Amino acid sequence: MSLWRRLRRRPLGRLGLAGAVLFVAGAVVGPWVAPFDPLALSQATLLPPGLLHWLGTDDLGRDVLSGVLHGARVSLIVGLLSAAGAVLIGLAVGAVAGYAGGAVDEALMRVTEWVLVVPQFLVVLVVAAIFGSDLRLVIVVLAAVAWPTTARLTRAQFLALGGREFVVAARGLGASDARIVLRQILPNALPPIV
Repeated sequence: MSLWRRLRRRPLGRLGLAGAVLFVAGAVVGPWVAPFDPLALSQATLLPPGLLHWLGTDDLGRDVLSGVLHGARVSLIVGLLSAAGAVLIGLAVGAVAGYAGGAVDEALMRVTEWVLVVPQFLVVLVVAAIFGSDLRLVIVVLAAVAWPTTARLTRAQFLALGGREFVVAARGLGASDARIVLRQILPNALPPIV
């Protein structure tokens, strides 16, 4: 069943998609359509939502809608890049662990479990306190603490697919390990992971 058919059958799915599209559109065009400078202070503090300030103002007189529109872009960039980084790290670690097996698998899974038990938010706060809150550093740290779940799922898929007939046939035909991983196992492992 296609995505569009599922969305037609489920009104909450359409509502969620509309909200996601609205958020992305606001993040993309927000800085150009924001009615005010989000950092400009004014005497109009704590105004309720109205015609001039659609979401009101905060305690320093800044327009809340302008702040939301400017902040959405940063949130979207950080979220997308850190998620992409976490998926890439998790895919690499899980693929190596699941395909290599043995001591390599054990070592990589112990590291994965260690990263899982460390509180992610605490790590981000400590790194930001020590090194500053540079946006690139925040993205790298978020990716560095968010990869273990992807790694475990990738490893499970590689273990499940490693003994299948098409992998055995590729080995029998003399395919290299890299070719087996990249051409045989990974394309079949991606749908459950994504």
